[in-house]
Amino acid sequence: MADGGWEQSNPLFFLTPEIESMCKKADDRARGGRPQFQQAGIRPGLQIWRIELARAIPWPQHKYGKLHKGDSYIILNVMPGDFKGDKLRYDLHFWIGAESSEDEYGTAAFKTAGLDASLAKYGKRGAMHREVMDFESDLFLSYFEHLGGLQYLEGGIEGISEDIKAVGEDDSEDDDDEDKTISAKLYHCKGRKGMIMLTQVDCNLGSMNSGDVFILDADEAVYQWNGGGSNDDEREKAHKFASVTAKERLDVDGVPRRAIILTQGVDDAEEDRPEFWCHIAKRKKGVNKDLEIQEAPEDDDDNFEVTPKLFKLKSKIHQFSTGPYDQLTDGSGKPFRHMIKSTEVYVLDTGFDYLVWIGKDADPQLCKGDAAYKVFPLTLLYIKRYSRPGQLPIHMYKEGLEPPGFFDRFDDSPYVPTKFEEKMDVLYGWWVSFLEKLPGRNKDVAATKISVQTDMKQDIGLSSAKGEKSSEFLDI
Repeated sequence: MADGGWEQSNPLFFLTPEIESMCKKADDRARGGRPQFQQAGIRPGLQIWRIELARAIPWPQHKYGKLHKGDSYIILNVMPGDFKGDKLRYDLHFWIGAESSEDEYGTAAFKTAGLDASLAKYGKRGAMHREVMDFESDLFLSYFEHLGGLQYLEGGIEGISEDIKAVGEDDSEDDDDEDKTISAKLYHCKGRKGMIMLTQVDCNLGSMNSGDVFILDADEAVYQWNGGGSNDDEREKAHKFASVTAKERLDVDGVPRRAIILTQGVDDAEEDRPEFWCHIAKRKKGVNKDLEIQEAPEDDDDNFEVTPKLFKLKSKIHQFSTGPYDQLTDGSGKPFRHMIKSTEVYVLDTGFDYLVWIGKDADPQLCKGDAAYKVFPLTLLYIKRYSRPGQLPIHMYKEGLEPPGFFDRFDDSPYVPTKFEEKMDVLYGWWVSFLEKLPGRNKDVAATKISVQTDMKQDIGLSSAKGEKSSEFLDI
């Protein structure tokens, strides 16, 4: 537990050796002490550990379902296997309390990855997940239904390195003030199945409707505007997000901002709340017509659907200067399943959570074994880059271990090349045939074709995403 909390962490800090070194030093100090992960995963059931001084300590069973706000925990749920040939399967979560510190968060991620590697070594198969207090996934919450749900306790154990400086932080006063001052952003808040989706929309009246909840993240306060037709679940989940956001942001004078709730037709009149409505534009640029709040869509809850967006992690950290991810789809339609390659790592943003898919041949230094914890801060880089809510669950699935329904989010249609691509294929064939006929040349035709195709695509300026999409025989 520490002032500031995990949400103010710089994700790059978790990609340094600091976390691993801190955990190993703690293990060295505790040699002969309580064992970590004793009998973990040997039989079906739930096991919980709390992060204490950079070590994972078993949590008493009588306290299951009771988690401290100032701590981080590791939760392992083991079930009878349903993968072919597997006796046991598991879901491995680390949970972050709202007041948990940076070192506790990092230790939880590192220890979770280490336990995952150990379980895999002994033939068990499963997935890793990151959960945040108040925004837990349905899967996580299901473990505690028989206990009446989760209970959040005040306080927590002290962390180790509360004063650790995040990599890349700047101590300058100007930058600090700039970080604390933000321009107003409007979010459309939609709840479904106990979860929440927030989408940033244009900050104008036309973006709002009476059937949903909207959050205005302004410099002086965080406003929650409840449409007259919004439901209680949406309002409750939105309020949790607004409250967390208000705590994260600080005014220039260092005072936490308030979360203010307004309800349509009750206390949101413009003359009473000018400080709210001054941020909401009444016209779009270039349109000579006043905008209005829209009516609630018909059959809103039944028809509500989100089209996921697919992003690919760049293969090398030195490429991150232009952003750590390449966006492959824009959400206008389902991503094609053939777009994902076994050599890559992807993030599928569903709007409700972040699904990380790790190819079996992906770079082991980024996502395999003990290094798998790096996937979580890399996902946070995506969240920060695209201004997505940081509290939503993160689920990490290895190729071949996807849960039922995972690929329902993809389009399985076979790829149909464009006429341009068909002509390029003919040109490739001519070029390879020419190389085959050269005297004294004994080259592998497939290797030559791949090399030529790659070079030609670079020469004509095709993007990497299009190049992958149009290549059926390339494993880029």
